[in-house]
Amino acid sequence: MRHTIEPSITYRYITGVDNYLRVLRFDTTDIVSDTNELEYGATQRLFLRHSADQPCHDAGKAADALEVLGSAGRPEDAASDPGDPGGSDASTAPQVCGSREWISWRLAQRYFLNENFGGAVNTGPRTILATTLNFSGISFLTRPRSVSPLISRLRLRTSEHTDIEWDFDFDPCAVPFSLSSGPPSHGCDARFTANNIYVDVHQGNLFSGIGYSRLFAPGRSFVEGVSSPVAEFNQMRVLLGFGHPTRPGLSAAAYAGLDIDLGTVQYGAVQTSYNWNCCGISMEYRKYELGSVRNENAYRFNFTLANVGTAGNLRRAERLF
Repeated sequence: MRHTIEPSITYRYITGVDNYLRVLRFDTTDIVSDTNELEYGATQRLFLRHSADQPCHDAGKAADALEVLGSAGRPEDAASDPGDPGGSDASTAPQVCGSREWISWRLAQRYFLNENFGGAVNTGPRTILATTLNFSGISFLTRPRSVSPLISRLRLRTSEHTDIEWDFDFDPCAVPFSLSSGPPSHGCDARFTANNIYVDVHQGNLFSGIGYSRLFAPGRSFVEGVSSPVAEFNQMRVLLGFGHPTRPGLSAAAYAGLDIDLGTVQYGAVQTSYNWNCCGISMEYRKYELGSVRNENAYRFNFTLANVGTAGNLRRAERLF
């Protein structure tokens, strides 16, 4: 067993964005703002090493790239593969010899020296900025503030086939929803703004996953001049599939998100693909049931030609497998 601690400090300064409130929002470029901030955090990792001798293999064949870190710095781990009569150069071909990451835990927070981000943040509905969007998925800027929520990302790899992850955002000074339209009258409350648990299981070509998410949004958007009544929700997500994108033959997966409070399915997707030696095709059907926000059916497809490229509207980030 081996334990590592990786502290990190990042200072970020951006200036010259003096027209934020007059810019229409279309993409992430339009939410760039002035900022003067300091991000600090630490990542802890716990590596397991098999008690018995394990044959080494190339890092490219490892189940997890982080296994390379588990064997880094050990002279015995840099030895050539016993099964390779010609040996190998450890300096050009990293070797993995049984070590794997068991637990990783990251804690981080940001301190804002420019509390109103150059005038971009006012007291009222939530403000989404690039600097906070790439830090936390929860919008927490409902007024000028100096400290961000504390984010925690805990991952436990119980075996080669099972992963468990627990993510949460803890806001030490969250403004209650009823106060989001004006200045706080009695300070702020400490609370969890997000709490997510994921479990993934994979065995060969079979894979599945289940997740639970609880959200508390301290300052919702205004719709037709009225604060949105939905400030928090509970959601469960389920995934089941067989295969992978490059597998010859048929692969398929299904995914669904359920609103636990209302007992309804918010969205679902079914995706399938079939690969030949020369080419492959992928198709997906996705349905959204989000009330007045979004109700629609979506169809996507991709056609892949070996050694040439892919054409279609099914993006990699939207794939289920």
